[in-house]
Amino acid sequence: MPRAPRQRANTARVIIQTLIYTIILPACIIGLVLFVSSMSSRNGGNLEEENAPMETRYFQVQSIDTMQDSRDRAREVEKNPAAFDAVIERDMTLISHAGATHVAIDTPYDPEFSAVLKRWVDAARTYGLSVWFRGNFSGWEGWFGYASITPATHLSMLRNFITSNAELFENGDIFTPCPECENGGPGDPRKTGDARGYDDFLVAEHQTALSAFGTIGKDVSVYASMNKDIASDILTKDTAAALGGTILIDHYAPLADDYALTIDDLSSRLSARIGIGEFGAPIPNINGAMTDKMQAAFVGNTLTLLAREKPALPLVNYWSIENGSTALVNENGKPKDAYGILADYFKPIMLSGTIKDPTGTAVPSADVSINGVSASFSVENGGSYNILVPSVENGVDIEFSKAGYAGTSTTIRAPDAGGARKIERNIVLAPSPPSLWYGIETFIRALF
Repeated sequence: MPRAPRQRANTARVIIQTLIYTIILPACIIGLVLFVSSMSSRNGGNLEEENAPMETRYFQVQSIDTMQDSRDRAREVEKNPAAFDAVIERDMTLISHAGATHVAIDTPYDPEFSAVLKRWVDAARTYGLSVWFRGNFSGWEGWFGYASITPATHLSMLRNFITSNAELFENGDIFTPCPECENGGPGDPRKTGDARGYDDFLVAEHQTALSAFGTIGKDVSVYASMNKDIASDILTKDTAAALGGTILIDHYAPLADDYALTIDDLSSRLSARIGIGEFGAPIPNINGAMTDKMQAAFVGNTLTLLAREKPALPLVNYWSIENGSTALVNENGKPKDAYGILADYFKPIMLSGTIKDPTGTAVPSADVSINGVSASFSVENGGSYNILVPSVENGVDIEFSKAGYAGTSTTIRAPDAGGARKIERNIVLAPSPPSLWYGIETFIRALF
C-alpha cells in the first residue's frame, strides 16, 4: 500500500535530520575549526620567528680586492701622490657602489708603506667601507726586494704592527695575519713536508693577532686565508678549530659549480665554515680566453649557485677591481658587465609578502624558483615569506608552486624596489583541482 502523507513526511524528516547530523553539521564544525585555526595563524604566530631580523645580503661579508693597485703599485704613490689619490678614489667609488661591505687592502705593513696604507684605509672609511687587511710584511715573500724573514720574526713584527697602529683599525674589520702563507717563509708545506709546522705557525699567528687586538680594544675578526689545495691537503680539523672555525680559501675554478662542491667538501672534512677569500675570472690557464659577456656569465653563474646553495656564506671576495685578466673595469675605468652582475648580488632586493590560498589560508612549504633556478627562502607562521632576489635592472621571474596547487609567477625589477630595495608581493596559490574539503571550507567561510 502507498504510504500515508504523514508517514512520508516523517520519513523525509528522518532523512534530513540524518543528513544534518552526519554530514552537514560535522562539515560545519570542521570548517569552523579550520577557519579559527587559520585566523590564529594569520593573526598570531610564533613571536620569536616574526620578530627575527630579515637578512638583507646573500653573504655576510661582501668584499672586492684592490691588490693590483694597493700592493703592486705601492711604490708609485710617492712619485705622484695626487694621481694615485685619484686611483684610490675611483676604486672606492666603484667598490662602494657595488654594494660591498668590505674592501680588501693588500698594502705591505713595512714602515716604508705606512703612509700608503693609511691613504687606502682613510679612503675606505670615507666611503663607509670596513677593511679586510690582506697585506703582509714584504720580507715574507720577498716583495720589493726585501730580505726574507723567519716565522719568529714575522710573529714579533705582527704584534708590533697591530699594537702600534691602533688608529688604522675599526670594529667590524677583518685581519688575515699571513695571506697565502705557503707562498713565503719556509715554503709550501706540500714540498717541505712540514705540514705540522705550517699548521702550528698559522695557529700562533692567529692567537698573536687576537691578543694584539684585545690589547688595543678593537673588535676585529681574524681569519686565515690560503689556497684551496693547502686547505684540502694540509689543514686538519684541530687546526681549523684552533683558527676559530672559519677558513677562507683562494680558489679559481674552470666551472662555476666547482665552488659549491669545494665548499661542501672542505666544510665536511674540516668541520669549519668556508668562505671564498679570492675568486674571479678569467684566469687564462684555467678558464681560457673570455669575452666581457662570458666573464659576466661566469660570475653570475658562480654567485647564483653560492647564493642558492650556501646561504650565510661567511665571506665572498672578488679579485680584483682593476688591472689583470679578472678586472671588473676596463683600462679606461669603465665598469664591465661582470661588475654589474656582482652588484646585482651584492645589493639584492628583499621580496616579501604572504603565500595563501584564495580563502586566506596559509600555504606552507611552497617552492620558489628565480629565473628557473630553485631558491631557498623562509615562510613564517601565517604564510609570511622573505626572499632575496638579485637586483636585475631588466627583471627576474619568480615562480611559486606547490604540489596540488596551480603555480603562479611574478616579475621583480630593480627600479620597482626604490632606495629601500624592498618589494612586497602577496601570492595566491589556488588548489588544483579543488578538493571536496576545500569546497566545504569555502562554503563555511562564506557564512562568516
